[in-house]
Amino acid sequence: MSSSIRDLKQRVKTVRSIHQVTSAMRTVAVSKYNRARAKEVGFSQYRDSCIRLAPELGPINETCAGKKDAVLYIAAFSNRGLCGTYNTALLQELKLILENEKRATSLILIGKWAADHIKPESVGAVAKTLVFSDIPKDSEAEELTALVKEYWDSGEVSEVFFVSQSFKNIMNQCPRVTKLLPFERKEKDPAGTEYIFEPSKEAVTEGLYDLCLQADIYGLLLQVAEGAFGAMMVAMRQASDNSGDVLDSLTLSLNRMRQAQITTQVIEVSSSLTGGNEI
Repeated sequence: MSSSIRDLKQRVKTVRSIHQVTSAMRTVAVSKYNRARAKEVGFSQYRDSCIRLAPELGPINETCAGKKDAVLYIAAFSNRGLCGTYNTALLQELKLILENEKRATSLILIGKWAADHIKPESVGAVAKTLVFSDIPKDSEAEELTALVKEYWDSGEVSEVFFVSQSFKNIMNQCPRVTKLLPFERKEKDPAGTEYIFEPSKEAVTEGLYDLCLQADIYGLLLQVAEGAFGAMMVAMRQASDNSGDVLDSLTLSLNRMRQAQITTQVIEVSSSLTGGNEI
């Protein structure tokens, strides 16, 4: 029995360590989710305004004339694992998209998880892999924007898409494809906004266009971070609850086994004392 108690103690120690780790990771995920959420919500109004403005910047942004019949996909994963099916579901969707794409494709991967786990043979040639901060910075969005503009301005691609998880809430996320370029002109601005360019439209178009594209990309990167930490928060909460339940069960079993051992020892001592009195 002592051997069984020793084994059970080791299991309790192991599960308790797992419970502590998952609880700590859940706390970290909650903190980073709140930071990403606050940043994304604060930035969303600016991004939405840029998306409405971008198609008004001139016909050059609406045409794909002179460009190759090719497409650039940017797939954004989380930096960390331990976030349920967040990354694996997105990877499956990306594979399906690439299999159904008839045009030539270029692929940019974002996230440490992608760098560590995605093999080129599973998705085809990868043009570049970028690893950004857990909470993306504006400078990192600027870096990605410059890379997208390089593909676009050189005529290497005629469309650019951003593949990521669509964040609705921490319990509800699904893969989505967002078109980055070319910006699509809406028939009517729902806000009824009219734009006045000073000193002239031509003078501000190029720089403003880049800012609008960067705002769109930065907003999407923030949504990726928000969704990733939301998924991690849920996964770590479930893992923490499960390990807590297992710990309670093992502790109860250990206490029962100790009690049984003590009872057995008491009976043995009592029996030896009784036997000695009879003699």
